[in-house]
Amino acid sequence: MGVMVMWEGRFTPLLLCALCCTLQLSQGADAVDGAALKIAIAYVDDKTGYPDKALSDAAQFMLAQALRDVKGFEVISVDLVKEAMAALKFRTPLGDAEMCQLASELKVDWVIRATLERVTIDRRANMVSIPMTAEAVGKDLGIVVSRASAVGSCLAKGDLTNSLVLYSTLVSAINDACARVAGQLEYSAKVKGLLLLPPMGNHIRANIGIHQGLKVGAQLLVVWRNQPVAWAKVVDVNDDDCQALLTQVAVGKRLEPNMRVLVVSNPAAHEAPTYREQVERELKRATRELFIAVAVTFGALLAADVIK
Repeated sequence: MGVMVMWEGRFTPLLLCALCCTLQLSQGADAVDGAALKIAIAYVDDKTGYPDKALSDAAQFMLAQALRDVKGFEVISVDLVKEAMAALKFRTPLGDAEMCQLASELKVDWVIRATLERVTIDRRANMVSIPMTAEAVGKDLGIVVSRASAVGSCLAKGDLTNSLVLYSTLVSAINDACARVAGQLEYSAKVKGLLLLPPMGNHIRANIGIHQGLKVGAQLLVVWRNQPVAWAKVVDVNDDDCQALLTQVAVGKRLEPNMRVLVVSNPAAHEAPTYREQVERELKRATRELFIAVAVTFGALLAADVIK
């Protein structure tokens, strides 16, 4: 009974410490002696509906600058990226294989593709909002290792019927979206963990939790020796660990403790879990607490029998 409680509950700090220490030995090519992560912005697809897609180039430069402001990122010049794209005769959009080829050409770790979605203009509030999504493809893994999604907004300083006011407000909204997206990409790059146990049914547990900023709904990727092993969605988060539901396991792969766990995406702070997710989470917490209470009661009864 005591062993089962340990599986469902939180692990001792000593065990977590030991596992965290081994993380440094299993990082592989993701980080060597704290070296900066080299990044290139391949392109920004403009789906805003703005004439001539004039915002694409501006967004590419702004996203590059937002990522340059992140400590630990080394961002390749947009001009160099455009030259490499021309040399490879690539046309957007690019698939994962082409993104990896571009990464090899530029000698970078990540290549990012982004999309500006349709603009929302609220004339009553005199505000412009623009959603932005981004994906980073890792050269070593050859797949998407980070996803980000944010909405940038800006209050207009003038009448939005004026084309110059509208354009300047759009640029400011894009700059806001780029900053938010950069923060999410930074989280994926810096927050890593380890698989703590073999799978329990279709669930796994990793040593990333509330203290590391993880939220319910986050998407995890389990890797081993630069090979993707499994994908999972976080369904419960404790202070220093989490439980995630497996959504896919690579063919022929087996999950083992101490495999690396990457955070592909993490819901923004303002994104609350759905009502169903909240209910499921509370039921799981109540079940775990009841399980522990039964175990304690059973232990107390056994102790009483021994005393008698």
